Parts: sequence; C-alpha cells; structure tokens
Amino acid sequence: MVSGDEKWRTIRGRWHSWCVVVDVATALPVLAALLPSRSPWACRWIGRHLRLLTHVPRAIMTDGFQASASLLPGATHVLGRFHHQQGVTPW
Repeated sequence: MVSGDEKWRTIRGRWHSWCVVVDVATALPVLAALLPSRSPWACRWIGRHLRLLTHVPRAIMTDGFQASASLLPGATHVLGRFHHQQGVTPW
C-alpha cells in the first residue's frame, strides 16, 4: 500500500503542488513531483508514473480528492484517517 498527499508551495510568487507518494510499510518515498496544480491531469500524471514502477501498488491511501480515483484504476482506495476525523472530506 502507498499513501499519497500534497502540500502547496510558493516558488517565485507562483503556487505549486508538491506531491509525494510514500510506501506505507517502509515509510520511504516512492515518487515525488512538483506540479503546477492539483488537478485531474496531475493525478493521472502521478498514476502513470506509479504504473511504471517494478511493483505496482494494489492499494492507495489518499485524502479523498475526487481526481485521486484516477491515480491507480482498479486499486483499492482508502481514505486517510486524519482527513476523515477532521471532516475535511465528505467520505
């Protein structure tokens, strides 16, 4: 299982999304990317790069962002507890 999350960073006055995917078992980053937005396009881009890995994850934990369903089609999607407890997402 992998866990994906993003943080917003400003670089030279422009906002970017710093996306990181971490292996839950080892807590090591699997993929990191600085993208111009947090859009469905960005989720598909990350998903494409995840599928290029030697071992494609079967489950992914996200914050419930609707576009994250396109990260790994066919994979089990799990909502992170923190986001659920904070009422950030409607799930």
